[in-house]
Amino acid sequence: MFVMRYPSRVISGPHSLSALPMELKGRFGGILIVSGSASLRRSGVLSRLESGLRDVGLEVSVFEGVEREPSVSTVDRCVQHLNEFRSQVKGPVGVLGIGGGSVLDVAKAAAGLANDPATALDAFRGKSITSKGVPFLAVPTTAGSGAEATNNAVLIDTERGVKASIRSDSFIAELIVLDPELTLTVPKDVTAASGMDSLTQAIEGYTSIHANEFTRPLSREAFRLVARNLTRAYEVGDDISARDALLKASFLGAVAFGSCRLGAVHGIAHPVGVRYGAPHGVVCAILLPHVMRFNMQECLDDYATLAQDVGTVKKKASAKVLAASLIGMVEQLNESMGIPRKLKEIGLVEEDIEAIAEESLPSGSLAANRRKVQKEDVITILRANL
Repeated sequence: MFVMRYPSRVISGPHSLSALPMELKGRFGGILIVSGSASLRRSGVLSRLESGLRDVGLEVSVFEGVEREPSVSTVDRCVQHLNEFRSQVKGPVGVLGIGGGSVLDVAKAAAGLANDPATALDAFRGKSITSKGVPFLAVPTTAGSGAEATNNAVLIDTERGVKASIRSDSFIAELIVLDPELTLTVPKDVTAASGMDSLTQAIEGYTSIHANEFTRPLSREAFRLVARNLTRAYEVGDDISARDALLKASFLGAVAFGSCRLGAVHGIAHPVGVRYGAPHGVVCAILLPHVMRFNMQECLDDYATLAQDVGTVKKKASAKVLAASLIGMVEQLNESMGIPRKLKEIGLVEEDIEAIAEESLPSGSLAANRRKVQKEDVITILRANL
């Protein structure tokens, strides 16, 4: 049996955020907006969104300041804020996350836990989420994590220094707005990291052991969209067409991997990112060619297919040559956007490798990798990054 999870409703395209208030009118009494850094407030986007929601008769509260790598305690604070707001509002309340993947993860987790006796820390440490939460609404402002489309929230247990996901189908968004105008001012380094995260998700989703007829077309199209548009978005940040393509790619890839899981890159990336405080997309970008080489024999035909899709080789070539060209394309993208070649450049040292390998082993992403991964394999991949 296979379960495919789809968000209920998606609105896409330039200016689509302006349609959100009318979408919510009559369905809710109030909306809790969850956001991250002050950039949305400075740009005026947050104020315009608040005004638009109030203009259609909705009560609005804002939970701001979600950190780049959110902790379980942030989610619990957001749940408390949400339930205090609910007690003051007549009618249903929805949680609207607007921001990058971290913001969306906090918003969806808070929405999903709103009626549950479990705290975020309880869920992180294995307690099931048994109650249906309140509706989650998602507006991504970066194109990479795909958090708007998945049933998992990536959080950190700061007490133990562990980064992992909690999952519930209550986390699936009821409404998603994909407005590329919100991504036009994303800095170059964030565009690079987010884009490479999205590319990694597309490749790993396409080659996951759980990939199938439902997920592969989505992963494949996500890959094509990123491969053809990331460089343009990086070099010409206000290209609305390229930004739109990346936002759609992030969404499509996430719908796929939300049901089929990912691979070894993501299994290793989480403990590395926590230990060195590095952006998740940068860690994924560095690891991707190393893991692809590890997977080469088992994924040869799939890598060749993806290479053919974007024309990495201009003449007829063997599957081996095509697959190798795909790895070369990934490395070239990294180099062109200033992403380091090896993890040592972000802090990896020999003394940490054993611990990182141990921390990687419980990952569901590692388990979904096409080639079976043992602890010694992780150590080998990490040592290649010194």
